[in-house]
Amino acid sequence: MDYIKYGGYEGCERAVVLMGEYLESKDIREEVQIVKISCSQELTHSSILGSLLGLGLERKKIGDIIIDENTAYVVLKKTITNFIIQNLEKVGRNRVKLEVFEEEIPIKEDSTMDKKVTVSSMRIDVLLSSVLHISRGKANTLLQKEYVKVNHELIKSKNKILSKGDMISVRKHGRFYITEVLGKSRKDKFILLIKKIV
Repeated sequence: MDYIKYGGYEGCERAVVLMGEYLESKDIREEVQIVKISCSQELTHSSILGSLLGLGLERKKIGDIIIDENTAYVVLKKTITNFIIQNLEKVGRNRVKLEVFEEEIPIKEDSTMDKKVTVSSMRIDVLLSSVLHISRGKANTLLQKEYVKVNHELIKSKNKILSKGDMISVRKHGRFYITEVLGKSRKDKFILLIKKIV
């Protein structure tokens, strides 16, 4: 089935998806709205998300939260924007100012680092262990806690096979891309070129 998705800016993690009959009847950009939150103190992703959920909102109606020191941009389902502006007075203990933001979100360009890794398998737990320098057990824990997405899709199984071009994002650990599969080593291991967002 054909579908389109939009999350407020290019490269977003969370997005609204339209499919089927809605593709022709709705403009997907009209489904979301961006709210700018300003504060006298530095804001954090967890404090903003906690404050929004504290209003009784469903997580699925809240998109990405982009932080820039004392300012945050929150992508929301348009149906809840007015409710948030009227009811969110504080983030943590600090008072905040909210307004609808009609411009493009100012996204800072990511710094990247290229590295080669050699792995015995293209399975996701093996890649996580190698790229993040953690044990296989820790990698499986991240999967079980639903911290891992591949191409914006939540992955819980350690048996997921990755391929060239995949983007892997791990909560609290960042993102990396499989840029190239360079071949195999003499020991029949995969040699990969990884681009890690730092």
